[in-house]
Amino acid sequence: MTECGNPEFRDALPDLLHGRLDDAARARAEAHVRDCGACRRELALLGSLRAAMPQPAVNVAAIAAALPAPRRRSAWTSHLWQMAAAVVFLVVGGSGVVTYLRRTPRIDSTAMATVAATTRVAAGHESAAASTSGQPADVELAVGYGYTDLTEAQLESLLKDVQDIKAVPMAEPDQSTPDVTIGNGGV
Repeated sequence: MTECGNPEFRDALPDLLHGRLDDAARARAEAHVRDCGACRRELALLGSLRAAMPQPAVNVAAIAAALPAPRRRSAWTSHLWQMAAAVVFLVVGGSGVVTYLRRTPRIDSTAMATVAATTRVAAGHESAAASTSGQPADVELAVGYGYTDLTEAQLESLLKDVQDIKAVPMAEPDQSTPDVTIGNGGV
């Protein structure tokens, strides 16, 4: 049995048999089959195989009719899911806030008054007494000495000093290395 030397037409034979070629390709393939005995025999063999194979009968309409109808959710069910999601969101969010608040350190008023008094005394303010209720006289000083207690001249001097700072990074790293002796001599 001889084979066709044109693989393009041999590969097109199944598509020709099943009617999957466009008009121009089908006309070229049919003309080749008329002239080539090997392709004519192979097309006949493919046709006999197709005829011998049982064709499945698929009834799409019967299958679609046998499927159960899709259930539709009522609006009430949808609202229940939304409410459940809102409750879960509030519970999880609330527990996160409670956890955060429990981990936040608390400062009592006597500790704040002590810090304020110490800061004022260290800064040269002798009137560092807390109010009669035990609360610090100046809440800002309870956290630390602020710039609001400086005079305008002191602030201008501080600003001038900050502007005069020459903070330029080094272009090259320091090349000095420590003397290290390896061996019995140690360092």
